[in-house]
Amino acid sequence: MRFLLAIFLLLLSARANACSCGELPLIDKLENSKNILVGTVVSLRDLAVIDESVRPYDAGVEITVRVEQLLKGENQESITLYSSYGGGDCGLGSSFVIRQRVLFFLSSDKVFMCQGHVTENYFYSDEFDDFSSLIEEAKRLIDAGI
Repeated sequence: MRFLLAIFLLLLSARANACSCGELPLIDKLENSKNILVGTVVSLRDLAVIDESVRPYDAGVEITVRVEQLLKGENQESITLYSSYGGGDCGLGSSFVIRQRVLFFLSSDKVFMCQGHVTENYFYSDEFDDFSSLIEEAKRLIDAGI
């Protein structure tokens, strides 16, 4: 009986820690981000069949964001992100809607959401009345050399 309880607790704890997405302080987001951008979701495409060598998901969504403001990184007109739909793999694909304004802190050029390649911090305009104060604070810290 103790053995079964130990197995149950082990499985429960592994499941609880399976998702690594989490909130970081702004200064850490700035330091760990290669690109920081504000944009609008312009397209969502369901990816029913995925090439495993390109995208590490069984199913997911391709999210295209028109870049409106670049706070850090290489200038680009748009960025395409890939994510699963969520659940046990922490995917974020089901969170996006067309014309939604977003703020991304991206840790690399690889744009697989929430799998260790992207800083898993982003903000939606519908979650906050206005995230302009966060953008202004980020710009101030970047200009100060942080």
